[in-house]
Amino acid sequence: MSCARFLFVAACLGACDSGSGGGDDGAGLGCPDGAVTFRAERADGYELWCERAADGVANGPYERHAADDTLVAAGAFDDGVACGTWRELAAGVELSHVDYAACGAGVEPPDPDPTLAVVGDFGWDGTSCGAGTTLQTEGNTRFCATAAGVKQGDYGTWYEGAGTKASGGQYRDGLASGTWRAWYPSGTVSAEGPRGADGRDGVWTTWRADRTRETVGTYAAGLRDGAWTSYWPDGGTHEAGGYHADAKDGAWRSFYPSGAEHISDHWAAGRRDGAYVARYESGGHAEEGAYRDDLATGPWTTWYDNGVKATEGSYDAGLPVGSWSTWDRDGLPASAGAYVAGYADGTWSFWRWQIGERVKATGQVVRGVLEGPWHAAHDPGGEPAGDVSYVHGVREGPSTTVWKNGQLASEGSYLGGELNGRWKFYYPSGQLFLDCGFVLAAALGTSGASPYDGAYVEYWDNGQVKAEGTYHAGTKADDWHYFAADGQPTSNAGDGS
Repeated sequence: MSCARFLFVAACLGACDSGSGGGDDGAGLGCPDGAVTFRAERADGYELWCERAADGVANGPYERHAADDTLVAAGAFDDGVACGTWRELAAGVELSHVDYAACGAGVEPPDPDPTLAVVGDFGWDGTSCGAGTTLQTEGNTRFCATAAGVKQGDYGTWYEGAGTKASGGQYRDGLASGTWRAWYPSGTVSAEGPRGADGRDGVWTTWRADRTRETVGTYAAGLRDGAWTSYWPDGGTHEAGGYHADAKDGAWRSFYPSGAEHISDHWAAGRRDGAYVARYESGGHAEEGAYRDDLATGPWTTWYDNGVKATEGSYDAGLPVGSWSTWDRDGLPASAGAYVAGYADGTWSFWRWQIGERVKATGQVVRGVLEGPWHAAHDPGGEPAGDVSYVHGVREGPSTTVWKNGQLASEGSYLGGELNGRWKFYYPSGQLFLDCGFVLAAALGTSGASPYDGAYVEYWDNGQVKAEGTYHAGTKADDWHYFAADGQPTSNAGDGS
């Protein structure tokens, strides 16, 4: 709708079409105290406005509806004069708007919340200028200027080839001023807001190419400065906070597309500084701690999405320090130890599942690397669960595992972190289960886990041989024998390979 059409509506108030009108108590439009709602029928629908009962002057919200009750225009009057923003709508989408002086106290303009970008409404077409100025063209830019070459009046840029307008606004005495707009090549508005001598100045709105609102924020002298909000494509708030001198500053909050709060934190000069809380979409805590100069500091805690605590410890200048603990999703301990200057260092314990039983392994860590002998114990209970040694974080030398009842579960050696040489594995009863050999994959010129190599004998839990034969570099050699649990030969009793 053009400015002239809005003024026409503002002046008309239903008198331009024959029809009947009537007043009520003002509840329909939310009229100010002392005003009532009037309705006037039109050929294409009807109008509603607020009118003071005492003197018949329009005062308060105004709406124009199509015959199917769809809102097609909205604005407000203050003491008979159009005020605030007047909007033309189609299917709830803003087509155009005109801004008048702010409404006075007690007058609240209707807010149809038109968040979609305007299409078209290009304003100046770049073909003529006002009195005292002439049209100037520089490439894809056209503007009006005085005889002295000072920009005065309309200014616009156009896309190469497409011919559609790219941006437009006005100059006053050589300085940008007033409301400016930018468009996508499709003709959809991409940004709108006021400009001053030093660039954007005041509240600006940006939209995506699909017309959904992207941001609403405040500028000062071309820099983001003040309240700032970004939006998800469906219109929900994505982030909200403030800027100062083009850097995030003060409290910020972010939200999931569902509207649930995601992160709440504090910024200073573009760096996180202060309390930090992150939540899962369900509302449960995910992380909680603090930052100083964009580095994690002080106590920190994280949780799994089921509400179970995952980690707990402290940071100093972004590095983990002091005691730290972690848990699995079931709340069972996973690790515990200390950090020094960002490295795990000193005595550490790690919990794991070993042949179906939970064990706790304890040993030394040097600057994040496992070193020396590590001893495992069943948890709960504390019974010995085995031993292994590390050299620069790699398992080396003899290793054992022990069943909770004290029976040996396995014994053998590691070389370079892989099984090597002869190994034996036992049933919980102590009966030998498997006697076999391994060779390093690297020695065979391959990669991966060590394959079987050499004599292989597997036993039933009653001590009878189950399978026996020979492997060569992971491949069965000839002449294998298989037996049932009673010792009788079978065609294939299963050798576990």
